[in-house]
Amino acid sequence: MNEKRTRATAAKLVALSVLVWSAISSIATSESIWGRRLLAKSLSQESAQTTQSAPSAMSRYTIRWVSHQTDPQRHSVKVTGLTKATLTRLRSSNWKLSDWQRLLRVQVEPQNGPRPSKLPPMLGAYLVEGNTIRFEPQFPLVPGLSYQASFRPAELPVNKADRRELTAVVRVPTSSSTPATVVTHIYPSADVLPENLLKFYVHFSAPMSRGHIYDYIRLLNANGKQVELPFLEIDEELWDTAMTRLTIFIDPGRIKRGVLPLEDVGPALEAGKRYSLVIDSAWQDGAGKPLKESVQKQFLVGA
Repeated sequence: MNEKRTRATAAKLVALSVLVWSAISSIATSESIWGRRLLAKSLSQESAQTTQSAPSAMSRYTIRWVSHQTDPQRHSVKVTGLTKATLTRLRSSNWKLSDWQRLLRVQVEPQNGPRPSKLPPMLGAYLVEGNTIRFEPQFPLVPGLSYQASFRPAELPVNKADRRELTAVVRVPTSSSTPATVVTHIYPSADVLPENLLKFYVHFSAPMSRGHIYDYIRLLNANGKQVELPFLEIDEELWDTAMTRLTIFIDPGRIKRGVLPLEDVGPALEAGKRYSLVIDSAWQDGAGKPLKESVQKQFLVGA
């Protein structure tokens, strides 16, 4: 009888130990969840216009979106938590772009469209800075869209044991509907320009949108008639990295004598005549808003 009581007491002690251990684990889990919530809150405060996912509490790595201090419209992705050995290997590696994209893939987050794996990754630069991997998008993010960054530690050159995928999402809010972007300068700024002028530079007060730029640029003669195909219209639009300066080339075929376009339709610019370069206000900036106003640069073509 005493032996049975001893065994029963021991069983109760074991059960009690299990209950205590479960309670401690529950408290630890609650603290972990609370810590993740605090981290998510701090991340959202870091970039007030974005919402981001908190990093996994089970992973040594952290992935987050950050906005630039000097230009809040530009964002980048940062991954931290990598070992010195991993960072050293990454710096010395001769990875191709596809290798980096497997490790850190950044793309538009689909709404009701195809799966993320079916969408192309964003273009940009991959950098190893200090203890951080940073992805810098080539172009500013589009307001109203969400972007997802996915980090796969298993694609690292070392420490491949972690098979979890970490993600962070940012949504760029739409801004005020009031147009604010303007053309600040058009160069050359002189009132008299040479007949063999090669290009114009158009500067904007804020980043602009890409695509179909020649729908919003016209060259008019003194009678207000549009000059036929004066520009070299190429698919690779010649923007600076900030998307605030555009280079517009006059079609070389409309300048050099003996070239077919010049023989067929004549020169784009003729000496002694007046012209106007027109930038249409319907052109949308990077926030999807039209320009505040149209702009005309009037000039005389010298000999």
